[in-house]
Amino acid sequence: MGNTGPADILEGMDELVDKLVALAFSAVLMAGGGAIDAAAAVGMAAGISASALFELAWPAHRRAAQVAVAAFLVASALVPGAFFLVPLAAYDSERAFGKGALWASLASTLPQALRMPEAIAWDAALVAAVAGSCLLSERTMRLAAAERDLHETRDALSDDLLALRAKNAELDEARNDEVHAAELAERTRIARSIHDSVGHTLTRLLLQVEALKIVHQGEDGVEEELSDLSEGLNEALSSMRASVHALEDTGLDAKAALGRLARESGIVHVTVACDLERDAPVAIRRFLVSFGREALTNAARHAHAEHAEIRVRSFPGMWQISCENDGAVPEGTEGLEERGMGLAGMRARCEELGGVFAIASKAGRFRVFASIPRTGRGSS
Repeated sequence: MGNTGPADILEGMDELVDKLVALAFSAVLMAGGGAIDAAAAVGMAAGISASALFELAWPAHRRAAQVAVAAFLVASALVPGAFFLVPLAAYDSERAFGKGALWASLASTLPQALRMPEAIAWDAALVAAVAGSCLLSERTMRLAAAERDLHETRDALSDDLLALRAKNAELDEARNDEVHAAELAERTRIARSIHDSVGHTLTRLLLQVEALKIVHQGEDGVEEELSDLSEGLNEALSSMRASVHALEDTGLDAKAALGRLARESGIVHVTVACDLERDAPVAIRRFLVSFGREALTNAARHAHAEHAEIRVRSFPGMWQISCENDGAVPEGTEGLEERGMGLAGMRARCEELGGVFAIASKAGRFRVFASIPRTGRGSS
């Protein structure tokens, strides 16, 4: 029947059982009609063939299936003995034509049934057999429709569940990114706090020691001790600065920084896609953030863009970043780097890292692009 799903197989089994019942109705009618002659045998063969053709054609070739059923119903009105198989045809006609199938099936039997002895009894038996076949067909169709609805609902729920799981995974990732960004922000805050408090204190003490060295110049013992103290303070200040810079470097999250720049850019719609690894070199992270800042500033200030997209991609041999916007597109790209748009600085920083920088203007879009090799000066 052209269907291979579990629900379709079950539906096919139900239809087979129903048709066997309809065929039994036909057999009872034939048995009650006396001896089975050649016409009845031909009619039985024709009815079974028509039903088989219907199953082969339905539902892929709906019109052919309807023609097969209709042709047998017409034949049953003309060929003696064929109307015995009308209950089987009625089952198919209910599926093929729906409402009105019962009356069409009964009408096809009347010319032959009226010729039978005890016409009233035969009419009652035919009505019962045809009506029973139609009811079986309608019941099976309703059950099949309910089964299909059930499977569709289950599939829809499965799709919704998968979507929810994907959304939960997305939210978990976003939450982890936020936690990571908060940790890095706190690390940066601590570094700045150390720089502002301890650094200033050490600098003040160092200046005081240098002043005391001038005051006690010529006093060998005191001057030597002050020199040692000054040297120690210098070492402490250098160590503190190195630690602060290290904290600031580890606290730089390119993805979070680009997201913040996007929110603060003043452009209505900005999307950021960044798959940069968290342990990317500091020089690369700084360059990406600087690139994004300049590109978004140009898109907002010079192009007056409404949409912009920043995309950072990591490949085995390089890092790439691009920024594209739909703002006012300049005619050509020659001379743009001399117009105070920051493009020259972006190119210089890119080339310092051994990378390639490019700008393009096409189809109402302006795009800046940079590619940095992993073997370049920014990879260490």
